[in-house]
Amino acid sequence: MESYGLQKQNKTNCCEVIGGMPADQKGTDMQELQKYYEVRYHFEHELLPEWFYGAGKDELQKIRNRDTSFIWSMWRLLYEERGLKLEGTKNPFKASKCTIGDNRTIIRIDMPTPCRQPLCFHVFLVWSDDFERRGYFTVERGASNKEKFLCSWREGRAHGNYGKCSSNTAKVEKRIISIFDSGSSSVWEEWKRLWLPVSAIICIGVGIALYVGMKRRKR
Repeated sequence: MESYGLQKQNKTNCCEVIGGMPADQKGTDMQELQKYYEVRYHFEHELLPEWFYGAGKDELQKIRNRDTSFIWSMWRLLYEERGLKLEGTKNPFKASKCTIGDNRTIIRIDMPTPCRQPLCFHVFLVWSDDFERRGYFTVERGASNKEKFLCSWREGRAHGNYGKCSSNTAKVEKRIISIFDSGSSSVWEEWKRLWLPVSAIICIGVGIALYVGMKRRKR
């Protein structure tokens, strides 16, 4: 496994890191580790969303063709600007086409395994065929590697939190498509969209049943 920053990384029980060492790695400079964490957070939660919402068609076409070289270049420049030294040369960002069709494209970018909350396991980029509607979604680490949350960043750095999510990427993709199509910005809005129509139907059904029951009693 190749490290992408502080020094070469050995296998541990913690995680894979771009440009840094796991927190439980002996001998790690904790100041350097904290700097790595701050840089990666800024990259995943601020810089990438900002780039995505301003990206042109040609840049999105590169992502659609699974070309993440420019994302890797962005990471390297940011890392070096913060005074951290990159030792790895291999691009760790992997892009996968998830769904292309139904007037939208969704691309999953697999990030190196996060070692701390709320760094990302995956970033999902979604856009409509006319490029007018876009969505930046993240699958973030919780208190442990097994706990994952689905979130989003909208233009203007507005954050959406949809609660815990599955480790099954296919299920997450379906959920993201549903959120993107509906325009939900939080787990509460998602719940309202899914359950309020059902609740309304149930209430109508109960009302009809009560009305029919009262009519029968009068007879």
